Amino acid sequence: MMNVERRLNAHPSPTRKLLRRREQLPLTEDILWEIESGFLRSIIWDEEANVTTLGIWGPGEQVSAVLSTIQPLLVECITPARLRHVASQESDMNTLVLNRAQRTEELLYLSQLRCTQSRLRAALSWLAKRFGRTIPTGILLPLRLTHQELGDLIGSTRVTVTRLMNQLQAEGEVEVLGRQLLLRSSSHHKVC
Repeated sequence: MMNVERRLNAHPSPTRKLLRRREQLPLTEDILWEIESGFLRSIIWDEEANVTTLGIWGPGEQVSAVLSTIQPLLVECITPARLRHVASQESDMNTLVLNRAQRTEELLYLSQLRCTQSRLRAALSWLAKRFGRTIPTGILLPLRLTHQELGDLIGSTRVTVTRLMNQLQAEGEVEVLGRQLLLRSSSHHKVC
């Protein structure tokens, strides 16, 4: 405990951070950050530079190196973000770990769907459930992931995601509204 206190005192961190899109959040095990606004993703990569998304985090959620054992781990802003340093005493670690485990299970489930189209639909539904806002015409996602970011999330390529997103738009299931996506509920999902 004394070593952690020394590290905190030796390298005082600002209590708030403003980050731009694509900027990385510097992670140290002794700092817990709460997202006040914006969206971040935690990613890893393999020796062939293939990226895997481990999670997407939004307002009210917390990120820290202490929550992951996988290295190299990178936390990158999907949108501009504002974060605040949270003392570990302020955070309910049991709830934080439980929420993290639930998000991990959800991503593991959708990554195991065999059909890429099903994985994309499941990922969009997952994002809508976590971050979407219901409006009369569907669910509005306040973040718009690039096709590469969606590919990283579902284990596919940017080219395949672009083709599938174009197909979903043509079928009226998805509509692009500026930097947001509108997901329309559809009673007839094609099965692969």
